[in-house]
Amino acid sequence: MKNLIITISLGNRPWFNKIKKYYELYAIKTKSDFIVINDNYQGDINSRIRKFEIVKYLDSYDRILFLDDTCIISPLCPNIFEIVPESLLGVICEKPPYYHKLNLLKDSLNYYDVETSIQKYDYIWFNSGLILFSKYHKDLFNKPNKQIKKVGNYLDQALFNANRYKYNFPIFDLGLRYNYMGTRIDKQDPYKLNDLNNIYIYHITRAWKPSKREKKFDEILNIISNVGV
Repeated sequence: MKNLIITISLGNRPWFNKIKKYYELYAIKTKSDFIVINDNYQGDINSRIRKFEIVKYLDSYDRILFLDDTCIISPLCPNIFEIVPESLLGVICEKPPYYHKLNLLKDSLNYYDVETSIQKYDYIWFNSGLILFSKYHKDLFNKPNKQIKKVGNYLDQALFNANRYKYNFPIFDLGLRYNYMGTRIDKQDPYKLNDLNNIYIYHITRAWKPSKREKKFDEILNIISNVGV
């Protein structure tokens, strides 16, 4: 089984040099190759759409873990490749009580012409900052015959979720421990930032303004800097 960890880091991303080593360490830990796509920046929208191009690496790899370049991987993070069965899509769902994405999902399905039945208390909306996929999931990266556009405030995430419903991929929800993001970091709920037994991957999303983002990266790096590797 040949595995790959990949991220896209385009444009002005000063924090990535600080956190890159944790991707490299995790690649060693999981016996994976590691690739950073860092060429040809053409604006924020085009950068996010480039996520749909990483599917080409399935020609050379059996499984691929995509991570945003705003993730900090704790040295204590278990091997996700060993946790998620190959046939399942490994993701982190945004769901109650912390997230409420039902209307956003409905709007995404409507825009991308996906007809399906969704239940108010049993829907799936996942964060596209972490996706573990295999050859079973190639169609997740299909582009529509229409413009890819933001639905609400979401671009790639809206299409990924619409495609998951369209092709009915079963998921493995890794839970917030593997993608502790945005408002959860801000509120420190359900976990405090120094709870290394419960946070394996921190995700400093675009919800943070640039100046505060830098400080938050430094704060979290300070927390995990003394963890043995």
